[in-house]
Parts: sequence; C-alpha cells; structure tokens
Amino acid sequence: MDGIDKKIEPEGGAAITAKEENGLKKFDIYKQIGPISRPNNGWTKELNYIIWDDREPVYDIRTWNEDHTAYGKGVTVTAGEMVVLKELLQSRNMF
Repeated sequence: MDGIDKKIEPEGGAAITAKEENGLKKFDIYKQIGPISRPNNGWTKELNYIIWDDREPVYDIRTWNEDHTAYGKGVTVTAGEMVVLKELLQSRNMF
C-alpha cells in the first residue's frame, strides 16, 4: 500500500503504527499478544491489543501479512467484552 507510515519500536512502546492514504484506517498495535495460526497463504492470524483510528484500544483478532502493512477482516473485542468471553469459555469448560 502506498503512503503507509510504519514505525516499529522496542518493548514497552507501540509495536507498529501505520496510517493509510485516502482517509482509510489508522492503527497502532500497542501490544502484540501472540499468533493464533499461520494459514498457508503466508499471513498470520494474531491476537493484538490495538488502537484503530485514535479510539479506545481493543483486543483484535485478524490476519496480517508479515510486515503488518496489510490486514484481513477481523473481530474487535473491548476489555469488558473480553472478560465476558473469558467467563463464558471457562463456565463451559472450553479450556
């Protein structure tokens, strides 16, 4: 993608920052929590703590290319929703 500003910082700071041209999504990956899977297309499905368009940070599950300049559709979950999700999974002995 043209026009992406990308910044990778050491531990403790925002991991990746990017802003796309033409008013598309701006994001800051505040914390890379970890990979979930690696489909055969070379991308990685990840759980991250991310800020989209200067909003409140959310937990985010989606696929990313290797250098985080492109991403697929995903699901965002607020901190409160993550607590409920965790309780639901634990109450059903999912783990």
